[in-house]
Amino acid sequence: MTLPNFLIIGAAKAGTTSLYNYLEQHPDVYMSPDKEPRFFAFEGDSSGNYPYTELSQYEKLFHGVTGEKAIGEASTFYLYSESAPVSIKKHIPQAKLVAILRNPIDRAYSQFVYWRREGKEIETDFGKIVDKELANILISDSDAYIQRGMYGNQLQRYFEFFPEEQIRIYLFEDLRDKTEEMVKDVFRFLEIDDAFQVNFSRNYNVSTVPQSGVKQVLYSFIMRQNRIQSTLKKVLPSKLYWNVISPLAKSLSNALRSKKTDAIPKLDPGIREQLINIYRDDILLTEKLIHRDLQSWLK
Repeated sequence: MTLPNFLIIGAAKAGTTSLYNYLEQHPDVYMSPDKEPRFFAFEGDSSGNYPYTELSQYEKLFHGVTGEKAIGEASTFYLYSESAPVSIKKHIPQAKLVAILRNPIDRAYSQFVYWRREGKEIETDFGKIVDKELANILISDSDAYIQRGMYGNQLQRYFEFFPEEQIRIYLFEDLRDKTEEMVKDVFRFLEIDDAFQVNFSRNYNVSTVPQSGVKQVLYSFIMRQNRIQSTLKKVLPSKLYWNVISPLAKSLSNALRSKKTDAIPKLDPGIREQLINIYRDDILLTEKLIHRDLQSWLK
């Protein structure tokens, strides 16, 4: 049975899609064809909402391994999930873990913009979402905007189960401003050739949306079909799904997206200040855990 020996565990909207694609270019790296299997977060789940809840299902994602040294996947929900560290420790205790952290306020707003694009969020006022979540701040919700940015509490769970040398944490700014330097550091962390030249020219997960009404409706329909996709993953042969169905869906959605990017309104300063006060203690905790200066997040 082949299982990953490293995981990109998050955070969401912090550049994990780009890192996944950069790593996938390396000849010594095998990345699961499904970028976000989320197996370790939903192992044993019986709701039918997730395609990889049994180890036998998850293991099929790595049937294509042909001798690569670094075998991985990228599920951003792992950082937020309370059960993921336990499941990871159970199945792959020696796995190396990579996380990218982004200013939690910018991360939450970026998630809002992204979910609006994908048709998952119907509320257009981010301020109303913040007020609603703050009124229910203690409720654990997989679709939460604010709670997903509580990195200190999330990282503490991982440090309880794994030694520091198995965990490598970066900031969004590292990937944005020092891309090549950071990716080479990841290569060294994974103990693969860091001299390999990655093509950094392509932008991944760009937030563009269809402009016309018909295209927008069709695009939203495609992006919402998570249950259909989950069913197809289960019933179709693995090679047929990943070699034909999945690329076709991606090509169609990309073709429907507009080449124009709508201007994204800046986050209201009042909401930012409100969230700084909410995140302050957790940001200070995160600073101590990762030994990085995060004071810019408090401004």
